[in-house]
Amino acid sequence: MDFENLNRLPEFGFSGGVSVSDLQASCKSVPSEQGVYLVVRESDQPVRFLEVGTGGRFKGRDPSVSVSVLETRWLVQPKVLYVGKAGGTSNRTTLQGRVHSLMRFGLGRPCAHWGGRYIWQLVDAGKLAVFWKQTHEEPRQVEKAILCAFIERYGQLPFANLKR
Repeated sequence: MDFENLNRLPEFGFSGGVSVSDLQASCKSVPSEQGVYLVVRESDQPVRFLEVGTGGRFKGRDPSVSVSVLETRWLVQPKVLYVGKAGGTSNRTTLQGRVHSLMRFGLGRPCAHWGGRYIWQLVDAGKLAVFWKQTHEEPRQVEKAILCAFIERYGQLPFANLKR
C-alpha cells in the first residue's frame, strides 16, 4: 500500500476522500457497511499543533497531549495519519457510524471514540480527509495488515494510532 501518494488509494480499494469539515456536517456519503478507513493530510505545508485540541472528553479524560509528544510522533512523508476499523463478527458498527463518532469527538462532543485523538490537535484538522474501504474480510485483520505495512515502511505506527 502507498501511504504517500493518495492518488493510488483507489488501487487498494479505497474511495471517499471527503474532508473532515464536510463529514462533521454530514456522514451520509459514508457507507453503512463494515470496513476500514484512513484519515489523511493532503497538505505539504509544515504541520502546526494546537496546545489544546478540539476533541471531546471521554469519561472525563482530556484527550490533549503536549505539543512535544505530538512533535515526537509526527512523520513528514506519509499522508496517512490514522487507520481505523468498523464492524466485524463481534461488532456491528458501520463505517458511517464509526466515522460519525470520530467527527462528533472532533467537534468537542463526548463519545466513545478515543482512538485517533491526536488529529484534533492539528491546526488544519478540518482540512483532513477520510477515505474508506468496505470489506467482507474481518475489518480488524485488514486494519492490522495496513498497520503492519506502515510500520515496516516507517518504523512506527501512523501519527494518531497509539496501539497496534
